[in-house]
Amino acid sequence: MIDIHQKIKSLGDIIFREERERHNAHYTLEFIKSVMDALPEQRVIDFIKEYGFSTFKNYVMIKPIEKSSFLSSGEIELGLIFGFGDETDNVKDAIDTYFIEEQLNWKFFPLFEGYPGDIIFYSLEPETKGKIYYWHHEGDINADKSLIANSFEEFINNLYLRQEDEEEEEQPELYADELASVNERRKRVGLSLIDKNRNEIT
Repeated sequence: MIDIHQKIKSLGDIIFREERERHNAHYTLEFIKSVMDALPEQRVIDFIKEYGFSTFKNYVMIKPIEKSSFLSSGEIELGLIFGFGDETDNVKDAIDTYFIEEQLNWKFFPLFEGYPGDIIFYSLEPETKGKIYYWHHEGDINADKSLIANSFEEFINNLYLRQEDEEEEEQPELYADELASVNERRKRVGLSLIDKNRNEIT
């Protein structure tokens, strides 16, 4: 079984939002059970309790198992980890926002922000429970999810740091909306802003 703490350290560690507070997850878990009729495994709950409302200090990526048109780059950058509590980007608000027919009509537990408006989630559907998916908010209903990992452990194990070498120079410039979203996330956790070429602004 993978040591999550050690894995996160190996990726350069995380940083919490300044306004983050410790919360009792009981109310949120009761809400999820009532809405989804299921809960994620305890390891996932413990992960959110410990790391909710944080983001990686470095660019941490994962490659999806399923290819899709909306993941044309072949890799995903992880954003903020959803948390238990009342702050912005909490688990309950993500479910309230996305668990509707016109959005994400699968039973799910939100884990990470993806690209602007997208989320990485743990499936609570009986047939796929425990698998990790990427959901693209602008995709077609039932064709907007891409399998990332077959289990939470596999998901954590497959995270990696983006290479800071010649390959980084070949990456395309960030679009204005992508840049705004990335900088908003970085601002929330106290990191320096970046420009469209991913250089830190001093």
